Parts: sequence; structure tokens; C-alpha cells
Amino acid sequence: MHPTPTPARSAYARALAAACNTIGPAIEQAFAAVPREAFLPPPPWRMPSADGDEITSDPDDLHRDRLVAIDPSRGLNNGAPSLWAGVYDALAIQPGQRVAHLGCGAGYYSAILAELVGTSGRVTAVEIDPSLADRARSNLRDWSHVEVRPGSAIDHPREPVDVIIVNAGATRIHAGWLEALTPGGSLYVPLTSSPKDPEGEALGIGIGPGVVLRHSAPDGIEARTLDVVGIYPLVGARSREEDAAIHRALSRGAEAARRVASYRTDVHPESPECWLHLHDSCLSYRRLEGGSA
Repeated sequence: MHPTPTPARSAYARALAAACNTIGPAIEQAFAAVPREAFLPPPPWRMPSADGDEITSDPDDLHRDRLVAIDPSRGLNNGAPSLWAGVYDALAIQPGQRVAHLGCGAGYYSAILAELVGTSGRVTAVEIDPSLADRARSNLRDWSHVEVRPGSAIDHPREPVDVIIVNAGATRIHAGWLEALTPGGSLYVPLTSSPKDPEGEALGIGIGPGVVLRHSAPDGIEARTLDVVGIYPLVGARSREEDAAIHRALSRGAEAARRVASYRTDVHPESPECWLHLHDSCLSYRRLEGGSA
């Protein structure tokens, strides 16, 4: 099984708890329990930042709130721990829950999720890149309640789950994700707009807010936005038209995004109560009767 927390991992988890303010002891303990270096290529490791990359071969250096490169040639990183700690707190993940982790990479955050749900729960980790899926399966062998599946995030999960976490940027909320959620279940997905080349093709990392949806009101789906993130695009889950709509929504500013309260799938004309309006769905400022959004 995974080793006892080291002083460096324990300090790292305490620092995450302090940085995120609201995360509880279960999330802190999960980050302390999982050795980050076990989910990375062999050293030396590269930690990219706007101030310049840092190179290290010391595992203790990895236990900070920093990106760590998994494949620098493709811009693939082990993401920011404080971002995902905050997401898991917002989703209120509990022991015994079934979680689908879509876009699991090499499996580090799948292991964190496995710690949160415990052996009475279940994590299904999905990765479209076959080589990364193989690495995740090997890396997660000590967590018997995690299943790694190769494949596309838009084709999963294939069974009911309590929580879905999409670990890449999409331009829409796919109906299959919501259909797989149990009553009261929650979905997190970053909705991102990508920079474009002169021909209109997406370039690199997309920018946009994380969105949490919850089946918790009798007449619809509650929604709220979390912080804006920069994240790798989700293969097969993007369109230029939807990307442009997200860009327009983001141009209204952060305060407008924070007012989002519900997700609608009824066809309706765009109106001032729409934040992100697509032809068949909408993130809306309209509050739900009986909801808590």
C-alpha cells in the first residue's frame, strides 16, 4: 500500500488547507497520504511557472502548490493541487461514493479521490491517451477500488455515479454526464475558450470557469461557477461555435459568471438572464424554486 505520510507531504497538505481556507481534514489527509512522485516520470522533474521553470530531483520539492510536467512536449502537467483541493471541497466528496474521473492522466488525482471515498467507494478513472492510461493503471495498483479505463470522456461513465469530475476543458456539458448522475449527484467541468491561430484553430491551453452542476432541486439542475482555470482541451468535446459563445460569456466579466444559478435544457430564446446560451442548453441566472443555488 501507499507509504505513511512524510513530513514534506504533511506540510504540503497543511499548506493546501491554509491556501484553500475551507477544505476539511479528509482532503488534507488525502493529499498527505499520496506520494506525488509515484505518478510522475523519472527525475529530474520540471515545474513550469511564469517566473521560469524549476528543475529538481528531490521528491520533497514536488510537494508544493506547483504544476509538474508529465510531458513537456505536449504541455501536459500534473495540475495545481490547490485548484483540485478546492474542487473536491466544492463537490463535498464523501466516503462510499462512486466517482468518475474523466481525463485522469497518470492517476495522481484519481488516487486522491480514492483516498476520499475510501474502500467502501469506487473511482472509475478514464484516460483517452493509451500510454497515459497504462501508466495510470500501474500507478494506481495499490488502490484496489480504482478501475482505469482507456477511452473518451464523452463516452463515460457507463454506469450510475455520485460524482463526475472532468479533468480537461470542454465547450458544453454533455447530456450523458448528467444522465449518469444519481439523484443529488454532482458534476464538475471546466468550460473553456481557447486562443486561436489565424485560421481559427484552437491553440494550447483554454481559459474559463469550472462549473459545478447538482441534481438537487425538484424542477431543474443547480449550477454555480468556480474559479477560472487554464487547462488542456478535452478531446472530442469542443466546437468552434461553442468556444466562441464561451468567449462572449467571459467578456461580461467575473461578476457576471458568479451570478450563474441554474442549467437549462429547455429550448428558449437568448435573454438577459442567460450567461452562456447554446442552441440546446443554457447556464442561466434564473434561480430554481426549492433549490439552494
